[in-house]
Amino acid sequence: MKFNTPSGSQPTSVDRGGDDTKDSDSNATTGKTPGVTLESGQNNPTIDAGYYRPASLGDFVWDDPNGNGRQDAGEPGSAD
Repeated sequence: MKFNTPSGSQPTSVDRGGDDTKDSDSNATTGKTPGVTLESGQNNPTIDAGYYRPASLGDFVWDDPNGNGRQDAGEPGSAD
């Protein structure tokens, strides 16, 4: 089976964790998984692919004594 990476996404690592029904099996470069043969009526829930969308957070921290979520005048940035 071959999976196509959705636009803006990155493939996850293969075979992470201890549950084969919840890990990714597709090769990050080719999108292909190992081949399997099923008989009529059989089900194999272990062949899947995981993807994520990279994200980032801001790079500035400040003291917010009034807890309004905004850096107001007089609320200094935090060191380190």
